[in-house]
Amino acid sequence: MALKLVVEWMRSVADGVGEHDSVINSKDRDGNTIFHLAAAFKQKETPMAESDFLDLEDGTTDFGATTNLCLLGKVLNSKPLNANAITNVLNIVWKTRAAFHVVPWSSNNTYLFRFEDEADKIAILKDGPWSIMNNLLVLKGLTDGVVVSELDFSLCPFWVQIHGLPIEKMSRANAEIIGNCIGNLLAIEVSHGGLLLDRSFLRVKVEVNTNLPLPKGFWLKRCGSSPTDLWISYKYEKLPDFCYACGRIGHENRNCKFVSRETRDISGYGPELRTGKARKADTIVHEVSLTVRAADEQ
Repeated sequence: MALKLVVEWMRSVADGVGEHDSVINSKDRDGNTIFHLAAAFKQKETPMAESDFLDLEDGTTDFGATTNLCLLGKVLNSKPLNANAITNVLNIVWKTRAAFHVVPWSSNNTYLFRFEDEADKIAILKDGPWSIMNNLLVLKGLTDGVVVSELDFSLCPFWVQIHGLPIEKMSRANAEIIGNCIGNLLAIEVSHGGLLLDRSFLRVKVEVNTNLPLPKGFWLKRCGSSPTDLWISYKYEKLPDFCYACGRIGHENRNCKFVSRETRDISGYGPELRTGKARKADTIVHEVSLTVRAADEQ
């Protein structure tokens, strides 16, 4: 940095320095001497003083709820939504034991949800995803030291049903393999036996990237006398409106900028990717810890 400043200053004064002029007194085109250069360099290299830092107290709200009683949520819609309308919709679908409050947090449909009962907050996160007028609501918990602009609202957890597998393929190991292909694997529905035969499909919970097209399924190769391969399809529980042209959540077909009008009708996306919440069964939900998932990725 120092060398660069000196070279630039010398080039600037080179044309103006006479035979009997002192370099010390010479000025560049902006009227700066070598002393101005030294002062500027010192300012660039001097670290912030301790007086530039502040230690702040952790705050609480008027009714005593701290950040562990709050969620931040973003509605994936380009049009701004009214906080009162959101409150009215969620009062009906959430059915919380205690009251909650919705506060607009930014102009891009981001809201702070303040709960009076921690059990309500936990249940809301567990039973998601949720939709506001068929628009996906992505909810995130608050972490100390993290600002709203650092939260990634592009990832949302979904329960995904995997249909069409041969019975011998309906195992926990295959559920893990498929779940990791869909997105970040969060949980697997397992049974007490070896094969997962309490349902006609496998069921995994994954973090879906809403910036990408929804995975539709995959082809399963069949060996032996079977004439054709099998198409294994995915169905997303509580899936809101999404674009049938590109498969992304957050906009409608007519507003799609990802595919041309000529190819919208052959995308392969449609309402068949959507399904309701699966009925209760004699199964166990095995959650995949972040530690295990990180170790598998290394």
